[in-house]
Amino acid sequence: MRPKAVSVGIPVRDLVAATTWYRSAFGLDEPDLQPVEGVVDLFELTDPDGNTIGFVTELA
Repeated sequence: MRPKAVSVGIPVRDLVAATTWYRSAFGLDEPDLQPVEGVVDLFELTDPDGNTIGFVTELA
């Protein structure tokens, strides 16, 4: 079975500071999604094979 999507979660101590840093480092606008308190979904990429990779920051 081949995965169709992958999410990468990075635990952080200060969600606001981490979100600000990642937005600055990657030139991002507002987070794509905040599904639950303490989790910020910053972006998703789709590779040429159609796989989706998500980058998520979460409160530790």
